[in-house]
Amino acid sequence: MEYAKDVIAHSGLEKPSKETLSKVGNEMLQEFLSTGLSIPQPFFMKAHRWGSAFPAASIAKEEKCVWSEKKKLAICGDFCLSPNVEGAILSGLAAASKLKGLISTL
Repeated sequence: MEYAKDVIAHSGLEKPSKETLSKVGNEMLQEFLSTGLSIPQPFFMKAHRWGSAFPAASIAKEEKCVWSEKKKLAICGDFCLSPNVEGAILSGLAAASKLKGLISTL
C-alpha cells in the first residue's frame, strides 16, 4: 500500500472533475455510436479514472477478460491479465471480441 501511495504522490495524478468524467463518458459513447451499430440508449453511464490500481494477480489469465454471457456483460482491464497498458489493451480486445460475437447474433 505504501508503494502505491508513493507512486501516486510522485506522479502528480489528480482526480478529474465530475464534469471532465462526464465529458469523457459522452465522447466515448459518441465514438461507439459512430460505428453505425443500432443499440438502445444506455440507461446508466459513468467514466472513471482509476489512478492507483496495482493488481497483485490477474483474475482472468485464460480468457483475458471477465465474461458473463447470461448477463451480456464483459469486464476488462489491467487487473484481468497483467498490470500494465499492454494487459489493459489485450483485455479490452478480448472483451470487444466477446461483445462483437454477441452483437452479431442480434
